[in-house]
Amino acid sequence: MIDFIRSLINLKIPLNTFAEISRWSLLQNLDLFEWRIPSIWCEINEQTIRLIDHSSSDVQSRLTDLLALSISCDVKLFNGNAKRYPNVNQLIDNLCERLQQAIEIYEKTPLMNILNENVEINLDAREALNFIESVIEIYTQIFFKCRQPIKDGIIRLFPYLCEIESVAGNSTLKKDLTIS
Repeated sequence: MIDFIRSLINLKIPLNTFAEISRWSLLQNLDLFEWRIPSIWCEINEQTIRLIDHSSSDVQSRLTDLLALSISCDVKLFNGNAKRYPNVNQLIDNLCERLQQAIEIYEKTPLMNILNENVEINLDAREALNFIESVIEIYTQIFFKCRQPIKDGIIRLFPYLCEIESVAGNSTLKKDLTIS
């Protein structure tokens, strides 16, 4: 069973959108196992972080749901040790780093380029916007799923997202998020 789950997580072949949605939907059912399979959650974290800026909003939704579920299953034992590795703080650090990169790209790159009478969407800016949108969705999902006290790392990322003027106060970003 574990090998089958690993093969789903670590597929090397790009799939069509329906197959991607199906794959990640199946993995969402791991919530029944929760923290009992920590190595699987680590692999899920790596793949979801890598794919979170996917062009399909349905795939993004599955990935953010899985990442939030993974974060909510980060259990500390009575002796204070974390049950899995890497822990939530390491995951949040990775999200912070990618979020900073996404914000920089979004600030420097227009979402749309107009050449003559053609409108082209800039793929880098689109991926950056997808990532920002996904981080916002991860927060929403974390607050719905987390059965334990909210982790410090999660709280640390929230103000970081809000304090960045280009995200929190940018009406263009708000419009772009509603369009996507």
